[in-house]
Amino acid sequence: MADNTYTVTRLAEEIHENIFDEDDTLMTVSRIEAWLAANIGSLNTLIHSSFDSEFAPPDSDVYVFGYEEASIYTQVYLEDYYKKLARKVIQGSFSVTGVTMSEWTKIVEGDTTIERKAISPADASRAYTSLAKEAAEKVLYLVGRYNRHAAKPRQVNVKNSA
Repeated sequence: MADNTYTVTRLAEEIHENIFDEDDTLMTVSRIEAWLAANIGSLNTLIHSSFDSEFAPPDSDVYVFGYEEASIYTQVYLEDYYKKLARKVIQGSFSVTGVTMSEWTKIVEGDTTIERKAISPADASRAYTSLAKEAAEKVLYLVGRYNRHAAKPRQVNVKNSA
C-alpha cells in the first residue's frame, strides 16, 4: 500500500490519535472504524465517488482513497459526533464523555475554596452544536475545493478533417 492511501482502520486510528488523544473514555478506535465503514455513502455523495466500506473504488488501480478524502471524511465524522453529543446532553445523558458531571459549584474545606461555574445542559448542547456547525462548514469548504480540483475535463479533442 502506498504511503498516501488509507484503510478504514488507518483513518480510525488517526482520528483516535489526533482528535481524541488516544483517550478510550472519549471514543475507541473500533467505534470510529465501525462508523466510518457504515457511513461511506455520505462521503461518496459529497465527492461524487464510489468507495466501498474498505475505501476501495470499483477500479482500485485507477484511484485510491488518499489524504484529501481522509480530511473530508474526518470532518464528516466530527460533524456527526458533535451532533450526537448535543442530542445526548439535551436528552439528559449528561455523561457524554464517560465522566458524569456532578451538580457541585463550590467546595469549601478549611481555608481552601474551589468554585466553578455550573454549565447548564442547554449551554453544553449549544457548544456541541457550534462545534458540529464548524465541522459542517469545513466539510463544505473542503468538498468545494476537492470537487473543483478533482474535476476531469469534459471536452473532446476532435481532429479537423480538412
